Amino acid sequence: MNFQPIRIVAVEQTVVQLPEDASIASVFLYPTRESFLVLNVGLSMAKFKHVFLDTCVWDAMKYDFDGKQFIALADLVEANDARVLLPKSTELEINRHLEDRANEAFAQIRKCSRDAPFARSLYSTDLLSGDEVLGQLRELARKAWAAAKKRVRSRSIGYSGIDLDCVMEQFRLNIPPFGKSKCQEFPDAITIQILKAYSNKFKLPIAVVSQDKGFLEACNKIARLITFDSLPGFCQSQIESENLVGVACSLLRENEFEKVLQLARTAVENVTFESDDDDFELTNQEITRLEITALNIVAIAKNSCVARIKIEGEVMHTVVPDVGLFGAVSSREVDHTIIEDFELFGDLKAEFDSSWTKIVKLAPIQLDDEFVTLFVQI
Repeated sequence: MNFQPIRIVAVEQTVVQLPEDASIASVFLYPTRESFLVLNVGLSMAKFKHVFLDTCVWDAMKYDFDGKQFIALADLVEANDARVLLPKSTELEINRHLEDRANEAFAQIRKCSRDAPFARSLYSTDLLSGDEVLGQLRELARKAWAAAKKRVRSRSIGYSGIDLDCVMEQFRLNIPPFGKSKCQEFPDAITIQILKAYSNKFKLPIAVVSQDKGFLEACNKIARLITFDSLPGFCQSQIESENLVGVACSLLRENEFEKVLQLARTAVENVTFESDDDDFELTNQEITRLEITALNIVAIAKNSCVARIKIEGEVMHTVVPDVGLFGAVSSREVDHTIIEDFELFGDLKAEFDSSWTKIVKLAPIQLDDEFVTLFVQI
């Protein structure tokens, strides 16, 4: 649902009529130069549409696709119209682990045949040679995995857009996900970069479920990745999320809104504004007006949330001629000051204490765009 700001001039209090079926709504009033703004009137379900399960989570489930945890995940995916994301690096690990489990199962069957000869009639006579039986076990594992992926509407993600420089810098500094066993963590580092690139490309939050502390610590540094340390915890959070949306909105509005505004200003100041006219460059940037005109909670985790925000304002620049490769200067008018409106969208991650009574951390706002073109008229 898209929300449009409503300007109300010279009022002290406003009553907003919500739809009868509105179970959750957030209404913000704050003063601007000439008016009040009513923000984000409407529904906000805060349900994750994309979830990633680390290999260790699948391992902990023992790939039991008829078990309670997987069924709860599949039901949640269907109810929320969600998807399970499968980076190529993760699926390679899972396929290897499934093959290992098929090998282990075959070894257990052979051991049973040796230790309890009376039970041999339950198994194939080819157990001692085993090649055909082992192949059948591996095929069963592949078919079960293919059916499970279909049930959770999995989406495969390739390596396009990953930041290898970031991976190698993490390796050099020995920071999460890297640790004592450095080389073993490269698949995790690549997986995190795949998830980061996907979330930034489509401007969406991703629920990341893992039992690996280093993996979670690395994901926590990325604005659109929201972490959970267990699959049951993730499923439970989606059931409780509706009750927490109003709490998150209230804390951001009443306790930390000035900090949110400052984070918005910092984010905008780091945006590169460019002229649509190649003859000119924009210099001496100054933000002359900045407002947050929408703030919508789009994802809720155990002790954190992601808020989708809309930032509007005015920016002033000095227009100067673009000096070309050979030092040529445009003969058109120069050193002209312009003030232009802008509109930006981004995501803000907030972390709360265990009782959801205060915000303990606000991460920098991740804007959708780092470059904005202004239509300059001289």
